[in-house]
Amino acid sequence: MSQIKSAASERSSVSIRGVTVIELLMTLMVVMIVAGMATPSIASLLRNNQLATSVNLLMATLQMARAEALKSRSIVLVCPGNPEHGCSNSLNWDQGWIIVYRPNTAGQPDAGSRIVAVQQAIRGIRIQSSQNRRRVQFRPDGSARGSNLSLRFCVDDQLSAERAVVVNNSGRARKITGKALADLPPCRS
Repeated sequence: MSQIKSAASERSSVSIRGVTVIELLMTLMVVMIVAGMATPSIASLLRNNQLATSVNLLMATLQMARAEALKSRSIVLVCPGNPEHGCSNSLNWDQGWIIVYRPNTAGQPDAGSRIVAVQQAIRGIRIQSSQNRRRVQFRPDGSARGSNLSLRFCVDDQLSAERAVVVNNSGRARKITGKALADLPPCRS
């Protein structure tokens, strides 16, 4: 009889442990709060990455065009536009740009020229050139005569430039960030 009591008492002292609905809801709520706090920083990270990618794409395009002008000893043009319509006279580069090898005297591709590269539109980023210069024409010596070209990169919902690329008369392109952006005019919508 003592053996029967001890087996019964052992069963009652062993309890099955589980998670209650309230504990599960509390854990889920904490996870949601932490995820909500991380979302703005992830959005900022994605925006900065998109801006950096856009700037680097344009820098690579300008460097390639200048190298092509030096190598071929010919004029190479970088302008906003597309292969179907040629170069546009727009300040906006966010709809894409092209590199034209040996453009005509009007600065457009024709039968004697060749489109070397095409960059498609970039979503979410506005790229605007300075008022006085809307394209870059690299000469056979690699220079880009004329006034400096400033290309401002802005996020769609903001007027202030986040980054910029400047091409000087010698043809050198450089990135601008930080306080130097204050000298540039705001992006237009």
